[in-house]
Amino acid sequence: IKTLCFFLQKRNGKIGVSVTVRELEDVLIRDVGNKILEDGRWPLIIDETNQASIFVRYTDSNYLNTVNPKDMEKERLRIALLGSVRYGKPLVVDLMGCDMFHIVKDRCNENTRGSVGLDNGQNF
Repeated sequence: IKTLCFFLQKRNGKIGVSVTVRELEDVLIRDVGNKILEDGRWPLIIDETNQASIFVRYTDSNYLNTVNPKDMEKERLRIALLGSVRYGKPLVVDLMGCDMFHIVKDRCNENTRGSVGLDNGQNF
């Protein structure tokens, strides 16, 4: 997955764009300056301050918390993804600082099984 990284802490020598929480709405939600549009990659936020997750919970986004079992249910993830595509909302999957990416990947792959256009061997 190609991503455009945004860091919420100054990262010297790292690839990405450093932003403050105050700049996050302009950069991530409204894409002022068209950085996301021009780059063509999906945004990835690496937040060492835990402030971005608080911010996106209160924005117009589809927010899923990997620690909450209800948020990781197959149907809930499917609806959040479809809603994001249909209405142009950000889909935020908060890993809560835990190594839970494999759970998100498994749930996404469960949703693709039997989908139109995907063979049985194709996964995320």
